[in-house]
Formats: sequence, structure tokens, C-alpha cells
Amino acid sequence: MTVESDKERGIRNKNPLNIEYSKNNDWHGQVGHDGRFAIFSSPVYGFRAAARIIANYREKHGIDTLAGVIGRWAPKSENSTDAYINYVAEQAGLAPNSVIDASNIVSVLAAMVAFENGAEYASYYDTDTIAKGVQLA
Repeated sequence: MTVESDKERGIRNKNPLNIEYSKNNDWHGQVGHDGRFAIFSSPVYGFRAAARIIANYREKHGIDTLAGVIGRWAPKSENSTDAYINYVAEQAGLAPNSVIDASNIVSVLAAMVAFENGAEYASYYDTDTIAKGVQLA
């Protein structure tokens, strides 16, 4: 059995998408931060926050495609954004220019977890856990 401290930061923080902490965001279920990333009481709240951020990208910035969302989520200045986009597209069975919507957001978030934390976490969370977070958003 693996102890929690042996897991990736996003898994330990119950923040599977590695959402950065901001004093301006008081996310539901947020219980603190690790200096950079938010810590949630449950991964469901981490998925809720991720779904809210993606909804805000669409509502406030007009960004609704997989490539657009990941390009903003993981900018080239900090990440291999093209690799991230291609990985998530392949894992979710979508094209990079696919619109993220209710029919595919769970599979997109699941693929993002694997990219953010490592391929061994590709099925760490079941779809019900991810869907619960999305529903709360």
C-alpha cells in the first residue's frame, strides 16, 4: 500500500488538476494551500473547481475548445502545452479543436489528471467522482 506522501502533489492535495492557490478564490471545499497549489478536503471539490474554471474560460473569455482551454490552463511559458493538448485529445478521443461540453468534460478532466500527475494516475479517480465535481460546478 502506498502512503499518501508518496503520491504526486495533485493527488496529495486532493487537487488533481493542480489549481494554483489564490487568496481571491475561496473555493468550496478548499482547506488550505501548500504554498503554490490549493488543497481541497475531497477530490470532488478539486474537480468542481476545475469545471468552474473551464466554464469561466467559456463565459468570460470565449474559450471553449480543448486546445484553447489547455493553452490557457497550461501556458507555453510554464509547460509543454502542445504535448498536453495532444495527450488529452488522444486520451479523451477528441480533436484538439473539439468544444469541451457536458458530453466530454469528464473524459477531458480524467485525461488532464493523467497529464498533470503522471500516466499511472490515468484511472486513479472513477468517472463518478469526476462527474460529481462537475455536477457541483
